[in-house]
Amino acid sequence: MESLPLIAGAVVLAVLILFLLLRLLGRRRRSSPAGRARLKPVLGPRELDFFRVLQRGLPTHVVMPAVGYARFLTLPEAAKGRGVSGAEGLRNHVVDFLVCDHQARPLAVVALGRPGDPQAEALLRDAAIPLLRYSAESLPTEQEIRDTFQDLESLGGLSRHLGDEGPDAPASTSSGANGRTRREPRL
Repeated sequence: MESLPLIAGAVVLAVLILFLLLRLLGRRRRSSPAGRARLKPVLGPRELDFFRVLQRGLPTHVVMPAVGYARFLTLPEAAKGRGVSGAEGLRNHVVDFLVCDHQARPLAVVALGRPGDPQAEALLRDAAIPLLRYSAESLPTEQEIRDTFQDLESLGGLSRHLGDEGPDAPASTSSGANGRTRREPRL
């Protein structure tokens, strides 16, 4: 009879341990991999390479990847008549790279690859933000990036209008400060 309290204590302890184990297993099932959010890279391999070129080529600038238009533009009432409605119209547009000065003021948008939405590009022109487009197959060097931005800064920015060239016009070439021929971005 003296062993009865000892056996009862062991049974209570075993039930308590079993309860805690079942509870722990239940938590693990509820947070299974199928129900969890997963991380993915913000930039693909080619975009990441170009991002690094931009950062090294523009060490005194802030380069931001994948920035939504709403982060750096506001729309006037007149834009609503063009089929773009306030924050909704900006929410769906994202630039590949936004280049800013050291105080995070936008200086230029850098696009990689094909032409974007004409309405979105018109908003950049309206805001007098230069759009520099580079081919994904022929990325510029750090020096070419640096030369292009020095040209932009010496000109005080670009014209508000792209001119008569179409959005698919090829990049031109010019002689840089060092006399070498360089590829110009499609502006």
